Amino acid sequence: MIKSSIRLKLILSYVAIALLITIALSIFARWNLTGDVRNLLREQAILNFENTIIDYYEDTGSLVGFEKELRRKQDRKGGPPKNDDAKPNSPPPQPPNRSFLGLADPTGRVIVEMTPKFDTDEQFSPPYPDEFQLLEFNGETIGYIIVSKDKAFRTPAESDYISRANIAFGIGSIIAITLAVFLGFFMSRPIVNPLMSLTKASQAMAAGDLEQQVPIEADDEIGQLATAFNQMSGDLAESNRQRRQMTADIAHDLRSPLAVIAGYIESMRDEVLAPTTARFDTIYSEIEHLQHLISDLRTLSRADAGELPLNLQQLNPQELIDRTIATFRHQAEQKNIEIEANIDVQIPKIKGDEERLAQVLGNLLNNAIRHTPQNGAIRLNSSKAENGVRLTVEDTGEGIPADALPHVFDRFYRVDEARQQNSGESGLGLAIAKSLIEAHGGTIEVFSRVGFGTRFDIFLPALA
Repeated sequence: MIKSSIRLKLILSYVAIALLITIALSIFARWNLTGDVRNLLREQAILNFENTIIDYYEDTGSLVGFEKELRRKQDRKGGPPKNDDAKPNSPPPQPPNRSFLGLADPTGRVIVEMTPKFDTDEQFSPPYPDEFQLLEFNGETIGYIIVSKDKAFRTPAESDYISRANIAFGIGSIIAITLAVFLGFFMSRPIVNPLMSLTKASQAMAAGDLEQQVPIEADDEIGQLATAFNQMSGDLAESNRQRRQMTADIAHDLRSPLAVIAGYIESMRDEVLAPTTARFDTIYSEIEHLQHLISDLRTLSRADAGELPLNLQQLNPQELIDRTIATFRHQAEQKNIEIEANIDVQIPKIKGDEERLAQVLGNLLNNAIRHTPQNGAIRLNSSKAENGVRLTVEDTGEGIPADALPHVFDRFYRVDEARQQNSGESGLGLAIAKSLIEAHGGTIEVFSRVGFGTRFDIFLPALA
C-alpha cells in the first residue's frame, strides 16, 4: 500500500542521507581535525616534559635521579603502583609516555628510555638520531629530549580524545537518524496524503461512482496530478451522464414512431381501422423517421471511432454555398424568407468531402429556415481566414437562450423540446455537423441573442 511503501521509502532515504553525512563528517574529522588535535596534544606533552626537566635541573643542577622523580610524580597522579620489593640493582621504574618521550644527558646517554628503540644507559654519539631534540637552559646544553617518530602510537590523551570523539559521533548519528525518521514522516505527508486521496477516489470510480473530486493542496506535481484527476473524473461523469441521457433519448425517439406503427397495424389487423393509402403513408413516414435516426446514430458512431469515410477532393467554397442555397431556396420562398450570399471571390480552395460538407451547410440552413419567421432573412457568407476559410450561416430568427448555447452541439439536445419533436427532427443534426467539421480538421461555433437571431461560424483549413 502507499502508506507502507512510499512513506517508508522516503523515511529510509532520509535515514540513509543522515548516515552518509554523519560518516562523511566522521571521516573528515578523523583525517583533519584528529590530526591537528593529535599534533597539538603531542606539542603540549613535549612542552610539559621540557618544563618538568628544566624545573628539575634548576632545583638540582643536574639530571641525576630525574627518572625517579618523574616516577614519583606519576604515582602522585594515580599512575602505576610503586614496586617496593624491587631489588637495588633492578631497573628503575619506567616514566610515563615511555614509548613517546625519552631523555638523554648532554653526553648522549639515555637516562629516560623510550622503548623499543632507546634503552636506559644506552650511549649515543654525534651525529645523534633524528629523535634527539636539543634542550638548553640559559644557553647551556643540559640534554636531549627523545621524541618518537612512530605516528601509529597514541598517547593516553590522544586515545582519550579519539574515544570521546567516537562517542560524540555515535550520539550524533543516533540524533541524526532520529531526526531523519521524524523529518521523513512529516515530509512524506504532503506527498502520501494526496496520493491516498487519489487512491481512494480511484477505487470509488472503479466501483462505479465516477464523480469524484480530490482536494488540491499545492501547486506542484502532486497538485497538477490532482487537477488532472479532477478533470478526468468530471469528464467521465459528464460523459456517463450524456450516455445515459442519450440512451433514454434514443429509447424515447424509437418508442414514439414504433408506437404509431404498432397502433395502426394492430388496428388494421383487428379491422378497427380500414387500410387506406393515407394510413400507409403515415406508417411509411414513421419508418423513414426511424431510418433517418438510425443513419444519424451510425454516422456519429463512426465519427467517434475515427472511422468515418471521407471522399476528400479539391472544393470551391462558392460552389458549395451555391449548391446549398439552390437546394433550400424553394423551402425559404414558402415563408417569404430571403437568402443572401456574400462570397469573397479571393478565398482559397479547400480539401473536403463535398457530400459531407453539403450535409453540414444543409442542416444549418434548414434549421435557420425553420427558426426564422416569415419575411425574415438568412445570410451565407464566406471569407478568407488565417490559414483557411470561414463560412457563416446567419439568420434573423428567435435566437437561442444563453444557457442553452453550451449544449446546442450535444446529442439529442433540443432548445424547444415540443417544437423539435413535432418537426420530426432527431436532435442529432448539430452534433453530426460538429463531428463532420472536426473530421475535416475544422471548427464550428455558435453565437446567438434571443430576439436577434443566430450565427454559426465554420472554419475549414485551406488546401495545402
